[in-house]
Amino acid sequence: MKSFNNSMKILDVGSGPRKYPGSVNIDINPENAPDMLHDLNKYPWPAQSDEFDLVHCSHCLEHLDDAVKAVEEMYRLCKPGGLIKIIVPHYTGHTSWGSPEHKRAFGAKWFNYFHDDFRAISRSGVRFEKISVKLAWAPVSLFVKYSFFVKLFLPIIKIFNFLISFLANMSIELCEKIWCYWVGGFCEILFELTVSKDKDSGVPSLKNKENKK
Repeated sequence: MKSFNNSMKILDVGSGPRKYPGSVNIDINPENAPDMLHDLNKYPWPAQSDEFDLVHCSHCLEHLDDAVKAVEEMYRLCKPGGLIKIIVPHYTGHTSWGSPEHKRAFGAKWFNYFHDDFRAISRSGVRFEKISVKLAWAPVSLFVKYSFFVKLFLPIIKIFNFLISFLANMSIELCEKIWCYWVGGFCEILFELTVSKDKDSGVPSLKNKENKK
């Protein structure tokens, strides 16, 4: 997997009040003091094509009207060979529909839509070179705002999170088909997408997509 250093440019999409370290962030809420104040449901986003080495999007995609369009925009902004990291609620987790603003939840095969095998049915021209998926049972970050009593159990939660997540990621398909609800569901799912914009691959760069409409 590609490593990132301080000289590489990072975009944090819908960061909210917690900005990804060393990133440029874009958000709709002025109270979060974003570097780019913008409604992510309006395209294109105010950044240049192929500008970022890493695009990070944590618990934002489920809020947007058109998730496919948003992924296409992240692809446009990411450099060839760059990485897109997306963290979203897994459909089995109790937080997946815990907000009236959530428009969808996600399963492990959601990004298969951007794979060549689905070219016949996909309305998107975007394809990713590599798609990796990881489930997280109970990320500790979700518990930091809870009561002192809950925080007392964080060491135990960390152990269970490691064990259950490890077993799930050995075979995510088996987990989703059979036993995901036996452990109360999974809070998060992480997708890591490697961007390919090789002209010979047939994948469009999307640089001028908006202008052609």
